[in-house]
Amino acid sequence: MKQAVALTILACTTCVFGNNDETWWSCIALEKPAVPGSNMDEHPIDRFLAIEMESLGLTPSNEADARTLVRRATYDLTGLPASLESIKDFEDDDDATAWNACIERLLESEQYGVKWGRHWLDLVRWAETNSFERDSRKPAAWRYRDWVIDAFNSDMPYDRFILEQLAGDELPDRSLSSMIATGYYRLGIWDDEPTDIPLAQYDDLDGILDTTSRVMLGMSMGCARCHDHKKDPIPQVDYYRMLAFFHGITPYKSTPGNSIQEIDFLKTVPNNLDNPDIDLHREQAWNEERTRLANSIIESHAGIVNSPAPPVERNGLILALEDGSREIETPVADDFTVEFQFKTTEECPGDHHRNWWTGSGLISAEVPGIVNDWGITLQGNGYIVAGTGNPERSISSAGGYNDGRWHHVAFARDRESGIFTLYIDGEPVASETGSQEPLDASPVVLVGELLPGRNVFKGAIRDVRFWDRVLPHRGIVDLALGLSPLPSAPGYPEYEVLVEKFMELHRPVPLTTDVLCVMEPDTTPPETRVLDRGNPAAQLEVVEVGFPGMLGGGEPGSIKPTDESSGRRLALARWISDPNNIRTSRVLVNRIWQHHFGTGLVPTPNDFGMLGLPPTHPALLDWLACEFIERGMSIKEMHRLIMTSKAYRRSGSPVGDARSRDPLNIALSWYPMQRLTAEELRDSLLAVNGTLNLELGGP
Repeated sequence: MKQAVALTILACTTCVFGNNDETWWSCIALEKPAVPGSNMDEHPIDRFLAIEMESLGLTPSNEADARTLVRRATYDLTGLPASLESIKDFEDDDDATAWNACIERLLESEQYGVKWGRHWLDLVRWAETNSFERDSRKPAAWRYRDWVIDAFNSDMPYDRFILEQLAGDELPDRSLSSMIATGYYRLGIWDDEPTDIPLAQYDDLDGILDTTSRVMLGMSMGCARCHDHKKDPIPQVDYYRMLAFFHGITPYKSTPGNSIQEIDFLKTVPNNLDNPDIDLHREQAWNEERTRLANSIIESHAGIVNSPAPPVERNGLILALEDGSREIETPVADDFTVEFQFKTTEECPGDHHRNWWTGSGLISAEVPGIVNDWGITLQGNGYIVAGTGNPERSISSAGGYNDGRWHHVAFARDRESGIFTLYIDGEPVASETGSQEPLDASPVVLVGELLPGRNVFKGAIRDVRFWDRVLPHRGIVDLALGLSPLPSAPGYPEYEVLVEKFMELHRPVPLTTDVLCVMEPDTTPPETRVLDRGNPAAQLEVVEVGFPGMLGGGEPGSIKPTDESSGRRLALARWISDPNNIRTSRVLVNRIWQHHFGTGLVPTPNDFGMLGLPPTHPALLDWLACEFIERGMSIKEMHRLIMTSKAYRRSGSPVGDARSRDPLNIALSWYPMQRLTAEELRDSLLAVNGTLNLELGGP
C-alpha cells in the first residue's frame, strides 16, 4: 500500500521530459479559430460564450441599467466612481452610439493610465523603496511609474511596451523615455548589506527572470534554479540559458559594507538621446561665436598690450607652478584663486552625487574626514567638480570636458562670505557657500591626484597658478584666453565691449535627466554556468543563451552588441514580443479579460503551465489573442472589443436556476460581481468628499 502511494505521488510530482510540451494547450502554436454560430450580427465574444450557455441550458441576463453600466465602465477603466453628471448624461442619451462614446471618453481620461498602469506595476513588483531593514528609497523610481502610466494613456503597442522595458537602451531608436523604461530591472528587493554578495546578486537576477517569465510568458521558472521543474518540462539548463540574457547587468550591490553604489544603476541621460544632433548644432554654434569673439579680443589686446597702465590682475600672483610638479606646500588658506589648464586621455571614475572628494584629482588639498580642506576633481562623463570641507560643499560643471581638448579651470574662494565659484574656459558655471574657516587642514596641495597615489588623473595639467585673492570674472577671462591681464578701465571701450560680449556668452548645457535604469559594465557579458542547487559557490557546466524548450526552444541567432551593452536583452525582447510567440498574446489578453470580469479565461494568469488551471474557453482565448495581434497589439482596442459585447453589459442578476446550473458562472450568463480594490475604495471616498488629488507625474 505504501509503495503504491509513493508511486502515485512520484507520478504526480515528477516531470517526464518528452512530448508533454508539444501537446499542452498553451504550448501549441497559436491559430485563429473560426467564430462559432451563424448570426453575423451577434458580437463574436457572445457567439463563443453562447456555446457553453446552450450546453447548460442557461438563459442570459438582460442588459444592466444605464446607471450600473456607466458605473461599471468608469471603475473598470479609471478606478474612480462615475460622477453624477456622467451618469445623468448617459441615462438621457438615447443615441445608439452612446455606449461606444462612453467607452471612448473613459479611454481618453488620464486616469485610465493610472488604473491600468497600476495593474502592470503590481505585476512587476514596483515600489519606491528597497525593502529589508533600512528600506532605502530607490532614486527616481517614480519615473518608471510615470512611464508606465504614459504608455497606457498613449496606447503604446504591447510589443513596443515589452521592447522598451527589456531593452530600451539597446534599441536603434533609443531615447530618454526608453531608458526610463529599463527601470523595470531595478524594481526588486535589495539588501544593502547581504552576508553573501554573489548570492544576493543571483537572487536579484532570479527575481528579474521569474518576473519576466511569469508576467510576459505565464510561465513559472523559479523552481528550475535549483532542480529540473517537477511538472512543466523545464530542465535546470533552460533556466540558466534564460538567465544568461540578464547576466551582464550591473548588479545593484558589488562592494562590502552597508551601502549601495548609485553609479551602478543611476545614470545621467541626455534628454535628446534620440536626436543628439540638436545639442551638437547648439554646441557648434556656441563654439563658432566664442572663437570669433576670442580672436577679436586677442587681436584688440595686441594693440593695447604696451599701455602704461598697470596690469592690476597680476597683483596677488603668489605661485606659478612648473609643469610636472606633483606636490607643493599649501600656498593659500583664506581668500584665493587657483587656475590651470588640463586635458584628458582616459575615462575617469566618480559617484553620481558628484562630491568633490571623489573622482580623479586635478588640484587637491583633500584630507579624509570632515575637515577644513578643498579640492577640484574630474569625474565620470567629464564633470568638473570642486568644493570645500567642514561643512562639505560641492559644485559641478556640466559634463563633456573629457573630450581630450585643453580646458581652462579657475576656482575662487572668499573666506568672509564662504562663497566659492567654479569657472570653465572663462565662464562661471557654479557657485556655492561653504566654510568660513581657513582651509589649512592639508599641509600640501597635490596636482593630478586626489590623495598620494590615489584617484590619479589620466591626462595632462599645465600652467597652475595661485593668487592670494578672489579674481573677478573679467580677469579670469583674460587668463582663460592666455592674455596678460589688462586693467578694467574705460580707456579701451572697443576692447571692453568685446570682453563683455564674451562674458555674456554661455555654453549651451545639454539637458539631462537622472534615470534609474539598466546598465552593463561590458559589451561581453560574463559566462553563465548552471549552479548546483542554485548555489553560486557550486558552479557546473557553461551554458549559452537560449529559449525554453517547452516554448519552442532555440537560440537567438546573431546578437549585435551596442557601444554599451551585449545586445542579448534585445534578442530576448524581440523573441517575447514576436507575434509568433505562442504565449505572449495569450497571456496579455487573459489579463485584460481578468480585470474586466474578475477572473481570467485562464484562472491562473501567471501560470499557463501544468500546475495552472486550463482555460474555461480556450477557443475564445485564442481568438482574442489573434485579434490582439491583428489590431496592432493595442490594449485600448481590446477594451473596446470586450466592453461592447453583451457579456460585459449584462446585469449581475442570474436568470432562473443559472446559479445552480453554473455555480462558478463559467458561461458568463450574468455579469460577475466584483469587490472594489483598496485603492478604488480609498479614491472613491476622497472623490466624494472633494479631496482627491488627480495630478499626474513627479516624485
